[in-house]
Amino acid sequence: MDYKPDNRFTMLAAALVVGGTLFTATQVHAANVIIAPSSSVVTIGDTLTVDVRFNGTDMPSYFGGNTTYLAAFDFNLTYDASVFSYTGYMLGNSLGELTIDADDMSSGGNIAGVVSLAEVSYLTDFTSIQTGTFTLATLSFEALYSGESVFTLDSTSLFGDESANAIQPIIGSASVQVVPVPSAGLLMFTALIGLASLRRGRAN
Repeated sequence: MDYKPDNRFTMLAAALVVGGTLFTATQVHAANVIIAPSSSVVTIGDTLTVDVRFNGTDMPSYFGGNTTYLAAFDFNLTYDASVFSYTGYMLGNSLGELTIDADDMSSGGNIAGVVSLAEVSYLTDFTSIQTGTFTLATLSFEALYSGESVFTLDSTSLFGDESANAIQPIIGSASVQVVPVPSAGLLMFTALIGLASLRRGRAN
């Protein structure tokens, strides 16, 4: 679909660029941002993916609940750069198709320990593409050293609805532990124990 964004979304895009000063303070409904790593424990050298998910449904519709539709976001995901290295991201499609319905305004991981992602949608109807919990972005990391990292969004993160109202969601967090790769000797010892147990089971 070929069209130009109206003034409301032009203002919203500008707000993201200049730090959100054009967002209004109105907050109509509750929302949640969920941080969902692919695993809570990884070994050094493993790849970890972290989903940033959004849920704008404050109550099921059969109880008369309402939904907050997300039209723009500009968030900073923080992590421990001494434990993980950021490798890339992929935006979801719940704000519309990129370059047609939405623009990727992300700056990425230019600062160690922070990944800045931003997207603005030019759609005015999200009922068919935003249902329940949906993924805003999937970020990829490499486990570097033993330790533990908390993944969350910082307090400067911005979210806006289709009317350019600011959304102040409840921000979640997730902790991921990185453990050393088991040594060859330990792996051999574990294998021998397993083999001995198997032989005992056959003997019985």
